[in-house]
Amino acid sequence: MLDGAPTKKPRLCSAGDTSGSGGGAAPEDRLSALPDAMLHHVMSFLRAWEVARTCVLSRRWRHLWASAPCVDLRIWRLGRHRWPPEEFAKFSYRFLLERDASAPVDTLRLLSSPGCAGGRNDYGSPISVGGKDYFSDDVDMWIHSAIKRRARVIQLVGHPEDESYTDFRRVNIVSCHLKVLMLSESFLSDRTLRQLSSRCPSLEVLDLKKCYLEGREISSASLRSLTIDEWSIISIQG
Repeated sequence: MLDGAPTKKPRLCSAGDTSGSGGGAAPEDRLSALPDAMLHHVMSFLRAWEVARTCVLSRRWRHLWASAPCVDLRIWRLGRHRWPPEEFAKFSYRFLLERDASAPVDTLRLLSSPGCAGGRNDYGSPISVGGKDYFSDDVDMWIHSAIKRRARVIQLVGHPEDESYTDFRRVNIVSCHLKVLMLSESFLSDRTLRQLSSRCPSLEVLDLKKCYLEGREISSASLRSLTIDEWSIISIQG
């Protein structure tokens, strides 16, 4: 679903050009005069939906979001929710699909679940923020999309208000570009551990926190830093 290239120029937002063509001279826009690399660095501090909104700033910014190297889908940070758009899962798929096909996703940051900032229902089940719900299968697809687009850094963080674990059942962690992988509250099967050991030849940093590990070993010739904190090992037979 996410591997197809867009058939036309990215237009995530429908707002028109706001560069100002009416009467009077427009004030000097020094920010827009900066090179793409510097503007992309500024965007790396924003969430994906905030990056998308920059397309209405001026003609200079209209398509800049589509090649931003950092995709940050975390809806929780510094102890509070960031209130992303309605139908967050649908937005995330569209954001990744309508990117410039030639632009790599250098960094992907996301949460394993949307949490339960809406409280809990009468049965104790979490209510996500404004109905912005997604599941582990969606997380797998977003990681798959980033890997296909040559991601070097992937950071998956567990939501502090939810105990959901990501198990990577629908994604293969196989990449010659991935250098940094940071996971928390994840289940790593023997298959995933073997992929990290032998199918990620550029992997240098592996950071695991509160993860369940099912496998005999992690062995990588490229790995320079391995951090495992608050882990549990599930033994396998045979």
